[in-house]
Amino acid sequence: MVTGDHPVTAAAIAKTVHIMPDTPVGELIEDSKDHSEENMMKIHNEGNAIVIPGWEVKEMSQEDIGQVLLYEQVVFARTSPAQKLRIVQAAQSIGHVVAVTGDGVNDSPALKAADIGCAMGIAGTEVAKEAADMILLSDDFSAIVNGIEEGRLIFDNLKKSIAYTLSSNIPEISPFLLSIICDMPISLSTILILCVDLGTDMIPAISLAYEQAESDIMSRPPRNADVDRLVTTQLIFFAYFQIGVFQALAGFYSFFVVLNDYGFRIGSVFGSNPAAWMPYSDNDKITRKEWSCPCGGNYPQTKFDGFQTNEIPMYCGIDEGADPIVLKSADKQECSDVYDWLNSKNKNWEEECTFGISNGGETLDAAWPYGWGCPYGTQRPEKKCKFDDSASIPDTGLNPCYKATEALKYAQTAAFVSIVIVQWADLIICKTRSLSLYQQGMSNTVMLFGLLSETLLCVVLCYFTALGYLLNTRPLQFIHWMPSMPYSILIFTYDEVRKYFLRRGRITATGKGSTKKGFVEKYSYY
Repeated sequence: MVTGDHPVTAAAIAKTVHIMPDTPVGELIEDSKDHSEENMMKIHNEGNAIVIPGWEVKEMSQEDIGQVLLYEQVVFARTSPAQKLRIVQAAQSIGHVVAVTGDGVNDSPALKAADIGCAMGIAGTEVAKEAADMILLSDDFSAIVNGIEEGRLIFDNLKKSIAYTLSSNIPEISPFLLSIICDMPISLSTILILCVDLGTDMIPAISLAYEQAESDIMSRPPRNADVDRLVTTQLIFFAYFQIGVFQALAGFYSFFVVLNDYGFRIGSVFGSNPAAWMPYSDNDKITRKEWSCPCGGNYPQTKFDGFQTNEIPMYCGIDEGADPIVLKSADKQECSDVYDWLNSKNKNWEEECTFGISNGGETLDAAWPYGWGCPYGTQRPEKKCKFDDSASIPDTGLNPCYKATEALKYAQTAAFVSIVIVQWADLIICKTRSLSLYQQGMSNTVMLFGLLSETLLCVVLCYFTALGYLLNTRPLQFIHWMPSMPYSILIFTYDEVRKYFLRRGRITATGKGSTKKGFVEKYSYY
């Protein structure tokens, strides 16, 4: 407390408002019978409260004033405007964030120099109001507490929204990195990344602005403005290398599960060349043969041994009943020209087109009902499709079994759905920075709406056929929503355990409320 009142008056006011509940060391010295220098030093060392009049401040250096501020309860009385300014500067020099309240002209230098100057709206002079950063319209000091809480809440919610938004960057970037490193198709298309950033994530990210304050928000020590900014190293580490990694793993796992279910083993995906999953490829290195399109129609528009390929039907499947096996066209005409040409190029072409698939000891006939080849990419399936001849496959006109191009789109859709599912958990854990979800509750109705809206949008993008084929999404089977569920639960569990150890680390030998940081808080509290 810094005032122009007489020291006795100032001490009485300070006791009344509980700024100085203990007896000042000056009174303790006066009441003591032992006035030796040793006893006076002992009283000063053990005392918690002190009253310093302005005539003593006048003789003090800035270092001496800083020493006085080490007492828990300090009252400066009979101070001049210049002395008030020196006291503010001394407090700032030892690392304090200083807020000054005042109403008169004499307070204006200190109000201007303080980190936060608060002038009285009713009793304050115009000079004080001009110098201040904040004006208390009601002259009620409790409004300062409300303002601090609101400021901390805004800062908290901005951090939470940034952490939530950044975490989805890793599952969006990693498919491109893995595609380059492992020469495989991209597990999440650019369009689907935009669907996440501009669609499913928008309302949930905004909903964090409506989150209520955590119960410990006013028991925290003031943040260090030099290092504790909105985006810190801890926040980047939390979003990218903790939650982001879990989300990326969920996306890749869902992607590979779907491809495997439709006939493409995980091992065959790596090093397969992304172009092998695209339709109408004419790259000899991709087809593994010197002709352009084995085991299927739609040859490139070039001449082969004297005949134009535009005369060849769009798709030639395998004639199950023919002996020897020949190609058949969609309109049941025999593709004898194609057969003769393939036979002249390579005597073993039938082996390429009639390979069997061994699955649990069962060797499948090459005459699948769906076929494969250039219309569906040149990536060769290696196992039986789990949904072969299954009525559970949605009636879209294109069955993804053994068809690399279609299977890839289903797998990319599954990766997109996985991001939405893990973002459920990410949104919930970002509700708090240190408290458990049990302590915070789920009272944020905007967030609940955000969870519902992103789920409904995901369903629309998957199952609304016209929009799906425009965005290259496909109607997933329900079972393909499941692979990422364990990762969502893992994210929630991991963060609850992290926050538990964070809170536990704050309890030291001095008890709760200590400003000492534990290991988990030091390296993961964003």
